[in-house]
Amino acid sequence: MTEHGNDYAHEFLSSAEDNPYREMNSLLTLVKEFLSQGKVQDAMLACEAEIQRNPESSEGWRLLGQMHADNEQDVEAIACLKRGHEVDPYNLDSLLALGVSLINELDAPEALRQLKMWIENNEDFQHIQGVGDTTSGNFSELTNTVIHLFQEALQFRPHNSDVLTALGVICNITKNYEEAVRYFSQAILHGPPSALPSLWNKIGATLANFGRSEAALLAYEQTLQLKPNYPRAWTNLGVAYANLGDMENALKYYLTALVLNPKATHLWYYIRVAAMNLGHHDILQFVNNQDIDGLKAHFPEKIINGPEGLSPATVPSYDNFNSIISRIFNML
Repeated sequence: MTEHGNDYAHEFLSSAEDNPYREMNSLLTLVKEFLSQGKVQDAMLACEAEIQRNPESSEGWRLLGQMHADNEQDVEAIACLKRGHEVDPYNLDSLLALGVSLINELDAPEALRQLKMWIENNEDFQHIQGVGDTTSGNFSELTNTVIHLFQEALQFRPHNSDVLTALGVICNITKNYEEAVRYFSQAILHGPPSALPSLWNKIGATLANFGRSEAALLAYEQTLQLKPNYPRAWTNLGVAYANLGDMENALKYYLTALVLNPKATHLWYYIRVAAMNLGHHDILQFVNNQDIDGLKAHFPEKIINGPEGLSPATVPSYDNFNSIISRIFNML
């Protein structure tokens, strides 16, 4: 159940023979339908069926990478996105997602190189002075070059949500957090509905990095209203509450994230810290054994049984978005 390519290996959830979607047509459409319904596990299996049938499916690799990123599995996400880029260097969505995942893995230089490649491979921005120019290995020079390219791109396409998103990511690299929030906020107002949960999550993470955890809560709440089955956002929400000293809510949301993504083993450390802060020494036996069923039995009121226990997604409201964005900036 492993697909290899150069230094890449992906462990599939099931073999091609056992995948329940192996005989179905229009698999990428099915993946997107499942994602819109919050059926992440089905979406991942359908996406794997697409890749098993067509290993050169760049969009299949991109979607699988994005799902791994949403599950806080950035190493797997990067591997999938790189594979998608190998088979189609002009899949711009893969390049942008790869840049974001590399930031999550704290590889800023490689993230900037991927974002630079995004500009270079985008037909809309070939006229920009400096596109295609080589840069030295100097991080400062690379940063300044990429900032210049994207600011020029924004002059040409002021409402391009991908350019705005990339600028928000770059501002996180340079620790210009308030400006990053401005770019992500503009991307929300001009981007497609499918990008909204990720953008709100980026605003929340930016605010948390900025030391504004209370404002981050507003962003994460928007994220999870739009996409309840989003493990990374539940973890981020828990971290924000922990930063505010509310370990009770932190523990609750760490547990939610773990139920949605049992592979996120780093959550057990967060759960241990929260439990010890709350004096719940009686659950450490479950934590030590990574026994999620034991925790469910101990905390039936804190832990959902699975995605079916989540509230349904809400319809995006741009009037509400403007109000939330204003509230956030008033808190900075």
